[in-house]
Amino acid sequence: MRSIFFLLGSLLCAGAATGGGYGTKFIATGWDIGRATPEQILARADQFDKLSIDGVSMMLDAEQDGVKLDSGYIWGDPKWRYETFAPKVAVFRKIVAHRSLRLSFLGCGMSARRTEQGRASLGGKNPRIKLSDDAAWERIAHNYGVLAKIAKSGSLRGLLIDNEDYHGTRQFQWHEEDGTWQEANEKMRARGRQVFSAIFREFPDVHLLFYWAFSNVRLQTEASNPEAALKESKRLFPAFLNGMLDVMPPEAVFIDGDEDSYTFRAANGTFNSAFLQVLKGVLQFVAPEHRAKYRAQVRNSFGLYLDQYVGAKYRRRAGKRGVPNNWYRAPVDGSRDAAFRADLEAAVRASDEYVWIYGERFSMIDWGNDLDGKMEPWNSFMARQTWDEHLGLDTKLRLAKDQDSFLKRELARLRSDPSSENLLSKVKPIRHPSVTSIITSEQITNRNIFAVSIEMREGASAPILRWQRGTAWNWEISGVRKVELRPEDGVEGNWRKYSALLRVPEGANRFHLQIAKDAEFRNAALYRLDAPPKRPFQLGYQLDIARGKVPTMPSLKRIVDIISRLGYTQLQLYMECAFAYKGHEKAWNGRSPMTPAEMRELYEYCKSRGIELVPSQNSFAHMERWFEVDEYRRKLAECPSGAVIDTPKMKKRRGPVTLVASGGESLSFLSGLYDQLLPTCPGRYLNIGCDEVYDLWDKNCRSAAKVAKDGYARTYIDHVLAVRTLAYVRQRESMFWADAIFEYPELIREIPKDMIALVYGYTGGGNDKFEEKVMKLEADEVRFYVCPGTSGWCGPSGRTRNMMENIKEAFTAGSRHGAEGLLLCDWGDLGHHQPWIVALPSLVYASSLVKGRELTRKELAEEIDKIAGAKIGDALLEAGDAWEKTRDMRFLHRCYAAKKRETIPEDALAVWRQARSKADLKNAPEWIRDDFATIDFLYRLMEANAQGRSPNPEKLEKIYRKLWEKQNRPGGFVESLEYLKGAK
Repeated sequence: MRSIFFLLGSLLCAGAATGGGYGTKFIATGWDIGRATPEQILARADQFDKLSIDGVSMMLDAEQDGVKLDSGYIWGDPKWRYETFAPKVAVFRKIVAHRSLRLSFLGCGMSARRTEQGRASLGGKNPRIKLSDDAAWERIAHNYGVLAKIAKSGSLRGLLIDNEDYHGTRQFQWHEEDGTWQEANEKMRARGRQVFSAIFREFPDVHLLFYWAFSNVRLQTEASNPEAALKESKRLFPAFLNGMLDVMPPEAVFIDGDEDSYTFRAANGTFNSAFLQVLKGVLQFVAPEHRAKYRAQVRNSFGLYLDQYVGAKYRRRAGKRGVPNNWYRAPVDGSRDAAFRADLEAAVRASDEYVWIYGERFSMIDWGNDLDGKMEPWNSFMARQTWDEHLGLDTKLRLAKDQDSFLKRELARLRSDPSSENLLSKVKPIRHPSVTSIITSEQITNRNIFAVSIEMREGASAPILRWQRGTAWNWEISGVRKVELRPEDGVEGNWRKYSALLRVPEGANRFHLQIAKDAEFRNAALYRLDAPPKRPFQLGYQLDIARGKVPTMPSLKRIVDIISRLGYTQLQLYMECAFAYKGHEKAWNGRSPMTPAEMRELYEYCKSRGIELVPSQNSFAHMERWFEVDEYRRKLAECPSGAVIDTPKMKKRRGPVTLVASGGESLSFLSGLYDQLLPTCPGRYLNIGCDEVYDLWDKNCRSAAKVAKDGYARTYIDHVLAVRTLAYVRQRESMFWADAIFEYPELIREIPKDMIALVYGYTGGGNDKFEEKVMKLEADEVRFYVCPGTSGWCGPSGRTRNMMENIKEAFTAGSRHGAEGLLLCDWGDLGHHQPWIVALPSLVYASSLVKGRELTRKELAEEIDKIAGAKIGDALLEAGDAWEKTRDMRFLHRCYAAKKRETIPEDALAVWRQARSKADLKNAPEWIRDDFATIDFLYRLMEANAQGRSPNPEKLEKIYRKLWEKQNRPGGFVESLEYLKGAK
């Protein structure tokens, strides 16, 4: 059943979230903030100020007399001295001077470390402090007093107390040594008075935010005999809190953070019921004499665990694979993004004042390398990825905190920004006898949030917005079918502004803005305010340098310059053994590979032009060039003698191409490659490849036993995830070719959040089913790129119609279903004969689509001319039409490079001649003249073949080498020539 909140959210903006009358404050916690020093937080304070938070929870540590003191384990520390931490006070004061950090807390724990975990502690292997140990409790109280003095002196808001028993000390459980149940409660209450007296003495108006307080005994309050249930649970923490209430001054505030709220859901009202429990239900465990004080000074709070809104639905670790993840938050109305928004806003409405947010997977800000060495490598990696990027966190916080302010600020920004898209700007009003209507053409769903704004002549009736479902305007949806827009303050001349923040009800797919007949109106606007994850859309180009052709550095830099002008943000170099790996000279010798120094130089060159150079090292199949070396084939190949594939889907015999799946030798080999390659491109991503893994279907492959036991899909994904881990610990996000997961859709749910599925397909006309594939990924919230092709390989001049269809289909499907990027693939199959300019039309066309403009062929030709600095656009596009006169993609290639050559149709040659006549190369750059010379050379080979004239082999080699070496390195030439001669 849908929550009342969501229905009301469909109405106009409901005003600020009041947080129980105190105003909502967001406190950010998490692994990243807990590991950052106060100095590091201060250094990044400007980043925090961009967030809609009010404070953070910081931890405190220092060295005193050779011992490291830590507020997280303050119980086990020797006596603190204020002077040890005095330098931190000035830092805290500077921190709280920042808008988003003004209500920051000092975090502390309520347990000591266990010695068997290799950490210094007092108290032995189980350092529970006995209730009778006066010296220990005096030390603990003293330490909390110093902590409170530091917080007060530093102008912090208070202490955030984490009372979770991380090390099993059972400090607040009843033990036999404590005496009877009644005696134990009395002793624990006395210790509470002792500890909190020290705190209140130093910080009388402190705010004490407990992750758990009386909310920790929620279950016991619901028992038929609560006192008996509490005794059975052996929990003494309520007694400790009653000791706090014994000495709490009236200016102090006691905040119950109710960490159980991680499991609460907006839809079932658990936030509201929990509020009542903390306010009233737990009073039976509050000492009678303090119940009035408790109600006066307690604040109800909730925490949201961010990881559950982005984590995988099923566990992936060995032994637990396929087991449901307890911390997976299911979608609301088809969206986990909407689930978080709903829970957040429910928490804000039900809390008194504070809502705290906690995350482990990502970070509140981009810490760069600040936290390296303090966290495990994968945590350091995630410290450079933000929750705003993955969850759209900040916009949701702003919206939840104060909807009125959010709407006003966003409308002001959008009205003043000429680039903002007004969805009503191109809609013509429809005038009826009694009303005027403006109907959007924009398709909407219940995931969307919009701001609507319109100016009406003073005295006119307020405009009304109705929801449309199909063609129905008056259909009922839980009693909500129209919204009357609310007037803004003030009148400008005779004009009054009306606006509303809109949540689309489920089932609606269009807006209908209805205005009274006699009313004049102006400036009608509708803006999309969705808050999806804020990852910038990546436009990437992948260049194959594995199939022989490795461009020279000047050529590569020229390509970078061109794609930078077009707005590309990534360049991927696809390599197999086209990198000069030290110790693997046998594999790349004679291939003219990229050296580490060249990769570093190219990385910096790309970076200077706003492009990230992404290494693309295939890490499963397509290893045939490695396996040309006997020692690699014998040691690492799934099928050292070649694979025999005999399945209903494929019958094929081929040489060895695939690494042993998940083998220790394979992973060790890949680790060595990554350790050399990745430092040369210190960016965020690594493309691990892993496509077309067919050798596992050979019944005699080395992994045959595992395939027989677990199946192909399990064997495949185990290797992919193992390789992903290699990249992960090296602080990289993995991209992988996603062909197999569509053959085995059960694998989709196992793709981690830090992986990007590359959905490729190179044929237009809907054959690649982009829409169907990416819908499946969207449903399981897998990150993905769509990857169409240049349509340039296996021919001299590309395939224009196929290229445009293929790219448009991929982009359309991707943009509709949440693609993070588009990667345009430029392959070099069967000799990589095509010159680079053949890719230019596809690069321009893909760029135009991403920028929001679909070019006609005429417009595309004009844009190509601008980029090239020569009139060649029509010639390139028409040369790509020659393929239309042939039979299939590779026919042109077979006309000049196959062992059994076919004859090119004369009408295809006529298309080439006509196209060539349109190229004006008189003032063209030299590289363009060279590329057209290569196209001419390949077409003339086909023409000679059709006329029965075989070119002289030596002359053929001489001409082709001259053309090749204009822009490419010598390595790979011989292989390409062999294809050209039909020898391969």
